[in-house]
Amino acid sequence: MNFVIQSTFKLKYLQYATIAYSILIFSTTILLDNGYGGSMFEFLKNIPHYDKIGHFMVYGFWTFLLNYSLNFHKMSFGIFRIFTGSFIAIFILSIEEYSQSYSFYRDCSYYDLLANYLGILIFGIISEKLRNYIKTKILTK
Repeated sequence: MNFVIQSTFKLKYLQYATIAYSILIFSTTILLDNGYGGSMFEFLKNIPHYDKIGHFMVYGFWTFLLNYSLNFHKMSFGIFRIFTGSFIAIFILSIEEYSQSYSFYRDCSYYDLLANYLGILIFGIISEKLRNYIKTKILTK
């Protein structure tokens, strides 16, 4: 069921924030794929598994923003229903991770892809909970 979210937040501003966040993510990816910005994350090297935590958080939050910006729209694949934003994230991140195998400066990591997918899953669940909350608590007033 689709519904319009206007009472909780101006959707237009959230969409602008999603676009800005997307540009930040993809410009950082392009820099890293071309060998620039490797020192950007030097300060994180002391944190165990910082790369996987980063993939989980950055792409999970991006998925949440996509889901909210697309008004929690869902698509159907047979018996499965998935947020359109989550599908977009899965599609783009799968291609992006695979493309790293062609980069001299990066490597294709299935653990990075797994962290991406876990972020998409967990933040997708958060999206579903927020969608249900808005639908039952806010829009029924």
